[in-house]
Amino acid sequence: MDTEYSNIETFQDLLDLYKSFLNGKINEVPTHSDKLDPESELILPQLIAMNSYGFLTIISQPGMLTKNVESSFPPFGPPWMNHTPYLEFKSPTEIYTSQRQHVAGFMSKNLFRSIKSSLILEGLLVFSWNTDQFRLQLNIENYLPLTIAYARTDDKDYVHPFTTLPMDGSTTLGVLEILKDAISQEAFQTIFDDMTSDMVYVEIVDPNWISDEDMDGKESVSTVDMFDYLVEIMEQI
Repeated sequence: MDTEYSNIETFQDLLDLYKSFLNGKINEVPTHSDKLDPESELILPQLIAMNSYGFLTIISQPGMLTKNVESSFPPFGPPWMNHTPYLEFKSPTEIYTSQRQHVAGFMSKNLFRSIKSSLILEGLLVFSWNTDQFRLQLNIENYLPLTIAYARTDDKDYVHPFTTLPMDGSTTLGVLEILKDAISQEAFQTIFDDMTSDMVYVEIVDPNWISDEDMDGKESVSTVDMFDYLVEIMEQI
């Protein structure tokens, strides 16, 4: 256990730790051992706010479309990214690389119940896992068939090749393993075992891709409106 995490005893302690990381006060957290990715700067205020409201954000990305990304990988990502093909898209000509807005992490079930209907009404894709003793159960709260969630690049519409989400909870289990190794056993049991009825892992995805029609001559465009919306609804609780 890292001495930097020896004072973690509660879920609020984890939230404070991640807020310190997002605010630049510490250099790493258990699930991220390096500086924030440059793209995270686009959603940094929103991430700080969401952690302040009780959403421990583990992984996130703004919506982006970038032109002329050099890559030898086939469309829809390299083999090692096949677990998230619904989040990233590479046009067959490799002229564009696109990614959807996405955020995932832990929150209390009470918080999730409070925001779930708003997320669904907004048309966002919502998935949740119960973390009961590592026995994960995927709950699809809102799911649009990805066969209609196409990306538009190179003046063509490309239908995403996956009709179902290739999600088996392995990412969530991996996050739990990292946290279990980082904090004390007592703290882990308090947060994720003894109080599992109060904890849920949530993934939220914007089903929309940015179109190359929105580029307007730029090399890259981005959107963060999903994150603005998440902060807005959490502020109201």
